[in-house]
Amino acid sequence: HRRRTDFNQFFKQVSSFGKGRALIGKAHPGYIKIAHWFPAFFLVGLVALPFLLLFFWSGGVLLLLGYCLYVASVAAHAWFETGSPAVACLSIPSSLIQLTGYGAGFLKEMLKS
Repeated sequence: HRRRTDFNQFFKQVSSFGKGRALIGKAHPGYIKIAHWFPAFFLVGLVALPFLLLFFWSGGVLLLLGYCLYVASVAAHAWFETGSPAVACLSIPSSLIQLTGYGAGFLKEMLKS
C-alpha cells in the first residue's frame, strides 16, 4: 500500500475505487449493495444543498444540519481516538474527500452505458 502525499492523490485513489466497485457490479449483477451507494447519495446531497437552501429552505437546513453533525462526529471521533486536535482537523477534509471521491467515481461509471 502506497501512502498518498496530498489530498489530490487521495481523491484520485478513492475515485478509482468507486469506479472499480461499479465495474465489478456491472460484471457481476447483484454484487452492489445499498452500502456501496452511500457515498454517491452523500455527493448528490452535497451538490443539491445550495439549491435546497435557495428553493426549499427547511429541507436544505435539515440536510445542512445532517452534514454538520457528520463532520462534528468525524472530528470528535478522531480526536478521541488519537488525542490530537491536528488529526481531528485533518479528518474532516479527508473524510469529505473519501466520500465525494468514491461517490464521483462510482456515479460516473454507473451512469456510463
